[in-house]
Amino acid sequence: INNGSTIEYVCEGDSPMFSFNSNVTPPGPNTMYQWEISKDEGVSWAEIPGATDATFTRQPVFGLGVYQYRLAVAQGDFILIPSCSKVMSKVLTIKQVPLPAVDAASNSPVCEGMALVLRANDASLYSWTGPQNFSSNQPSPSISNVAIANAGKYFVNITSAEGCVNNDSVSVSILAGPTVDAGRDTSICEGQSISLKGSVSAPSFQWKPEQSLSNNKITDPIANPLQDTYYILTADNGTCPKSDSVLVKVFQKPVADAGADKVIIKGDTTTLNGTSNISEASVLWGPPGSLSSYNTLTSVASPLATTTYILSLTSNYGCGSSADSVVVKVYPDVFIPNAFTPNGDGLNDTWKIEALEAFPQAEIKVYNRFGQNIFTGSGQGTSWDGRFQNKLQQPGAYPYIIDLKSGAPVRKGVLFLLL
Repeated sequence: INNGSTIEYVCEGDSPMFSFNSNVTPPGPNTMYQWEISKDEGVSWAEIPGATDATFTRQPVFGLGVYQYRLAVAQGDFILIPSCSKVMSKVLTIKQVPLPAVDAASNSPVCEGMALVLRANDASLYSWTGPQNFSSNQPSPSISNVAIANAGKYFVNITSAEGCVNNDSVSVSILAGPTVDAGRDTSICEGQSISLKGSVSAPSFQWKPEQSLSNNKITDPIANPLQDTYYILTADNGTCPKSDSVLVKVFQKPVADAGADKVIIKGDTTTLNGTSNISEASVLWGPPGSLSSYNTLTSVASPLATTTYILSLTSNYGCGSSADSVVVKVYPDVFIPNAFTPNGDGLNDTWKIEALEAFPQAEIKVYNRFGQNIFTGSGQGTSWDGRFQNKLQQPGAYPYIIDLKSGAPVRKGVLFLLL
């Protein structure tokens, strides 16, 4: 330690020697030296007998506490006179500190498969070692899913802020659990059941969830799940519980939906939008000849006549099949009747254009001989009963305009109302 040092720490049990050096500038021909010590943190100072050189060797000191040193310098015998002026050096401090308290502990005993937690007192640094090449620098390390091989003695070294090291150890016990095997994962079709194949080495055990089991307290219950289910078999040997699980996957039966019926004009196409409740199913449309695809749920149909298409689904896991149909109605053309008789006899009482089923956005307008718009309709199902403002119109000719809203030319003509 030189004249500029401040504090040195000595750990309990250590006994180092220290050499104090000084540098007096400028040294006189009769310079005298006296080293002094304080054991009350500078409140009082005492001369060290025989320590009258520029250097001083501090012998090992046993005992906790704070030891402070300084050097007094004066000319000649003046150093012996308390009232005479002396030059004092900076204070050199040596703190003899206790070792950090250490108390290694754990949550032992623990069951295999659980977590082992180690603990030690507060410190600045930690160093844990143990069985299975375990090491950690955490204050409270954890080992998850422990096995019997993790049992044994764990050692910890802790280091205080002053650099003092202490150590301790803790013995850990790992308790063996029972042997539990829930069996292999399996699968069934919707509505089926299966026997679980569990095995245990303990007298006390049970399955969960129990709602879809015939008996949750036997090793081979009948399972009838409605959906994918993990069954957990837990056994207890009186000390440690242990569990294993098995997945019963439930494959649903296919349900086909061919979609809503369609209406087209001959020469046009329409898209069939089939759906399936499951993805694990093969797809087949029929009959062949007028579809863009036969093995996908969506297909473009181009029939020349009204056709019923069948969508068939077959489970990829042997869980049955399903079929549904869709009708594509084909009109040869947009036939527009040129007369009707709204006389209430039940025959031809309304003016209706059947082919407008294929044009749900179509707009129809009928005018009287004065150019007044007396009827407006749109889309399929539109029909005129010959009335305007709830009054039956007079027999005669009535011009009409039909916009199919399909890009086709607007159709115009004359309709005859007959009685």
